[in-house]
Amino acid sequence: MSTDTPRSSRSDLIVAAAIAIISIATALLAWRASVLGSSAGEESRTGLMDAIKLQAYTSEARRLLFQEAEFAFEHAAYVAELDAMTASADAGLRAQSVTLRQYVLPQMAQLSPLTNAKYARTDGTLDYEKRLTELKAEQPQIARLQPSESFARANNLFIQQRITIWSAALLAFSLFCLAVAEITSNRRRALGVIAASIFAGVGLSIALLASLIARVIGGGL
Repeated sequence: MSTDTPRSSRSDLIVAAAIAIISIATALLAWRASVLGSSAGEESRTGLMDAIKLQAYTSEARRLLFQEAEFAFEHAAYVAELDAMTASADAGLRAQSVTLRQYVLPQMAQLSPLTNAKYARTDGTLDYEKRLTELKAEQPQIARLQPSESFARANNLFIQQRITIWSAALLAFSLFCLAVAEITSNRRRALGVIAASIFAGVGLSIALLASLIARVIGGGL
C-alpha cells in the first residue's frame, strides 16, 4: 500500500503537468489561429482594394486611348481631305492645302500620339495595344499594385489557419484523454497518457511543420 501511494502520486503529478503543458500549447495554437485568420483577412482586403484600384487605373488608361484614337481618326480624315485638295485641279485649293498641312495638320497631330508612324501597322490599322501598354507604364501605381500576390498570401494564411485549428483539435482531444486517465486506474491511466502523448505529438508536429513550410515558400507567419 505504501508503495502504490507514491507511484499514484507521481502519476497524478505527471498527468497534471501534462494537462497544464498541453493546455498552454492548445491556447497558443488557438491564439495563432486567430492571428493567422486576422492576417489572412487583411491580405484579402488588401488584394481586393488593389484589384479595384488596378481596374480604375486601367479604365483610365483605356479612356485616354479611346480619346487619342478619336483624335487620330479625325487626323486621318483631315489628311485624306487635304490629299483630295492637293489632287484638285483648282490651284487655289492646292495652295490652301499646302498652308493647312503646314500650320493646321501639325496642331491636330499633337492631340494624339497615335498619329506617330511607329503605331502604324502594315495592314493600315493602328497598334492600339502598344499605345495602351505605354499609357499603363505612364502610371507607376499600376506596377506597384499586385492583387494576385495579396490573394495568394491570403490563401496560404487561411490554409495555415485551418491546419493550426486541426492541430489544436488534436491537442484538445489529448486533454480529454488525460482527463479520462486522471480518474482511472493505473493501467488505464497509462494507456490514456500514451494516447494523449500521441495525439499531442502529432498535433504539435503538424503545426510546426506547416509553419516551417510556410516560411520556406513564403506567405506565412
